[in-house]
Amino acid sequence: MTPPSLAEAVGRLALGLQVLIGRRPAMEAFGDTRDDVVKSFWIALPFFPLYLWALVSSTPADSIFADVGLPTRLFVHSISYAYVWVYWPLIMAGVSTLVGKPDRWAKYVAAMNWTMAIPFAIQLFAILAVDPMMPSVSEGIRSLVRIWALGVHALMIQTFFKTGVLVTLLLVVADFVLALVLGQVEVFVILSNA
Repeated sequence: MTPPSLAEAVGRLALGLQVLIGRRPAMEAFGDTRDDVVKSFWIALPFFPLYLWALVSSTPADSIFADVGLPTRLFVHSISYAYVWVYWPLIMAGVSTLVGKPDRWAKYVAAMNWTMAIPFAIQLFAILAVDPMMPSVSEGIRSLVRIWALGVHALMIQTFFKTGVLVTLLLVVADFVLALVLGQVEVFVILSNA
């Protein structure tokens, strides 16, 4: 489980940027080996402290979490961060088999992780840098980035798995809804430990 070199990470993020602007050939440039999949998850690591900082710093003192200790929140948010990166690739492993394209799964996961790290970074920037001064602008930026990421995710699913429009939309909506549900589970777990 060797992490990617800095040059390799920058190269993969550059490919991810090309995917984000709709260049389908860039999707095929990602590797399709087990090592490529494992290395793609390393991109989650540098964002982890920023993610925790964003969650803690953007929570007002009078929020629903006011009675919950910081260690409890950090612990639950940490677990949530890990499963958010893992649950969808696991679901897509099954979907890739159902649509007859299991050989495309590894390339999809590598491409998705590296590509979606960029919108994630933009959202973290909006929370940490813009939100304290202009909360409505921050929310607008984050909403636009989420919509953009959903569209790119649809393009990736169609490209890798050759799904029709309906199946693609169902998968993107399923990912979105599952993320919302898991977010609510996270809130429930935090509040149940108050």
